[in-house]
Amino acid sequence: DLKIVIRGIDPVWFTTNAEYQGYESYPEYLYNNNIWDDMEYLLNGEVVVNRVFPQVVRTLAKIPAKSFDDYLTLNAGNAEAVVRQFSRTGIEKSIVTEEETRMYVEQLMQNLDVNVVPVVEQNPEITFYFFFPPYSIFWWDDLRLRGEDVLERRLLLERLVIERLLPYDNVKLFSFNANEEWICDLDHYMDNIHYSKEASDDILQWMANEEYLLTKENYKEYIQKTNNFFTTFDYNAYYENILKKVQTSSNE
Repeated sequence: DLKIVIRGIDPVWFTTNAEYQGYESYPEYLYNNNIWDDMEYLLNGEVVVNRVFPQVVRTLAKIPAKSFDDYLTLNAGNAEAVVRQFSRTGIEKSIVTEEETRMYVEQLMQNLDVNVVPVVEQNPEITFYFFFPPYSIFWWDDLRLRGEDVLERRLLLERLVIERLLPYDNVKLFSFNANEEWICDLDHYMDNIHYSKEASDDILQWMANEEYLLTKENYKEYIQKTNNFFTTFDYNAYYENILKKVQTSSNE
């Protein structure tokens, strides 16, 4: 009965190998139908000590267990923390070659063709709400510091993703990068890319209202606007201003 899937299409993973799984191995015994290997979970010392025992204590104390949402809730945004974690020094310039760009494009398309598009094509009855997570302006600044060509290539990869996914009728694709004021407000973030629970609420509301929805009719205008913004933005002045703002706030 599944009708809607909401999934972030993260730019940091655009050029990852399509078979990349994040870990060297997974606990397959949690997913199979073999009851005989379940003892690996039931008698797992880490699970018993760190998960089961604390819940037993909470139950005896009549303290409600944490919900799944509570476990996943991120901290509030904090501009000072973001600035503290970001350094604009020591970033080496990268040399962008046609061969490397061609390799990135091939990896991107393979990633989409293996991990994204088949699910869309095999489930025409499901509406997929895909979105590019709105990384902060610091993330874009990091790209630019590595080279204007690096920044422009990243924008190219985003365009290729858009053009690959828009033809599907059961796809709604969103990008919030056009909300320039929002991504420049570091109080929405905890670091360069991770945003707060309140920011997630904003994103869900935008999608519900179909704000920042990319379509065949408007995506080229979006690309032109965002490309112009990220390639001409005065990152130096912004950094100086946000640094002064944070320092003033901390002194108060």
